[in-house]
Amino acid sequence: SLRTVYHHFPDRATQLAAISAHLDEGAPDPPPTSLGELPAHAARIAYKMLASPHLLRAEVVLNKRHKRDAAIHRAVAKQCDAATTRLVGAALASVLSPDLALALLDRQRLDPATAETTITWIVQVLVDAVRNGDLPASPLKRTRRT
Repeated sequence: SLRTVYHHFPDRATQLAAISAHLDEGAPDPPPTSLGELPAHAARIAYKMLASPHLLRAEVVLNKRHKRDAAIHRAVAKQCDAATTRLVGAALASVLSPDLALALLDRQRLDPATAETTITWIVQVLVDAVRNGDLPASPLKRTRRT
């Protein structure tokens, strides 16, 4: 309960610091080192995020994604030029964010397992697009509306 939480933590800043320490305690997921590793990495991250929605909400508040985002950009950079890496890395980091996971749970009302499958699928689609040369800076391989 809220009363119990504030009995142990006198204010919100102390509470967030404790949650941050708790999130850092878990076994760290090895960062992806290549584009091909991203779908499996996405599956592990999505599973961990969606296993504890209350910690997922804390991660949104704490914004502790910098290392994961940097690793994603480094993996993409091995296959793309700098401008494309920025766009593809941003797309992948956004898909692997707690923000999207919460949107799937709260706004789309998916259960955690379905949200995990959806996140993993989106990452696979993005990785396949990069491998096929369908990049944000290239002409799309589909018909645009005029």
